[in-house]
Amino acid sequence: ACWAFSVIGTLEGQIKKKYDRLVNLSPRQLIDCVYLNDEITSGNWGCDGGFEEPAFRYIKKYGIMNESDYNYNDDRVYKCKYNDTNTWKIESFRIIPINERQLQKAVATIGPISVAIHTNRQFEYYKQGVYVNEKCKKDYYSLNHAVLVVGYDHDLSSGYDYWIVKNSWGKDWGENGYIRMRRNFNNMCGIATNGLYAEL
Repeated sequence: ACWAFSVIGTLEGQIKKKYDRLVNLSPRQLIDCVYLNDEITSGNWGCDGGFEEPAFRYIKKYGIMNESDYNYNDDRVYKCKYNDTNTWKIESFRIIPINERQLQKAVATIGPISVAIHTNRQFEYYKQGVYVNEKCKKDYYSLNHAVLVVGYDHDLSSGYDYWIVKNSWGKDWGENGYIRMRRNFNNMCGIATNGLYAEL
């Protein structure tokens, strides 16, 4: 369900930026409801995987509820319990050109960006430091995990530029739930291959 958390993260960032409100939106609604065979929003498989674009299309059409109104659980029975009271909608969503400089500009001027990356066992066992993986792939069809890019910086000890990335595996993973991924390293793991954000 990483795709749902990634999409929710970029939308929450846009709401904070535009309205100065901190909200907690419902990833579970996306997991349950984007699973439906709707010609506009279909294409995802709940906790078994999915894409960000159908989730954005769903939010544009139906809206997204607060998490307090649609709580998260690990149930794999996908029963959509959406109602249209107290929802947030988007005007559209944008796809960032495949370029790390464009992604950096978007993070700096727009806010958190939903991205997909290619991961393997090395990523799963990440603990700390700037993550470098020369074996991960960067083409669109190899991307297998959605995360949220929230910032970027430079590490003096290694000399590496890096992305600050929020994962959806809880605070016990990585650096309190985050990973620093090497930046300006030939689009490592495809981090700039499929960046998206919501427009309110």
